[in-house]
Amino acid sequence: MKRFKPLTAKLIIFSLLLAASCIKNDSPKTIDLTKNWKFSPDKENIGMSEKWYAVDFDDSKWNTIDAGKDWETQGYPDLDGYGWYRKTVEIPADWEGEEVWINFSGVNDSYRLFINGKLLT
Repeated sequence: MKRFKPLTAKLIIFSLLLAASCIKNDSPKTIDLTKNWKFSPDKENIGMSEKWYAVDFDDSKWNTIDAGKDWETQGYPDLDGYGWYRKTVEIPADWEGEEVWINFSGVNDSYRLFINGKLLT
């Protein structure tokens, strides 16, 4: 699991994310991240060189799909390779100063997670 300080976060996830949630420590507070992700296949493997992870990257022409479901059933039946998911999340103000966790599962093979344009390692 990765930890980061709460703020308005631009989440950009490289690879296949099928389910996601954001929780505050052991608190039951959560943000459901499963719906309405911007998505683009990366058949030519150009996402990194074109900086699709950048906060100001224009993803307005990308389709919208849900995490928690495979992309094959959401309009990409023949996609075999990489896909990029992007989502903007507002972290509640009352979480200020607290640790925020992101949990997800269902990654097929590998992923890279960017928050506010920065790769988390």
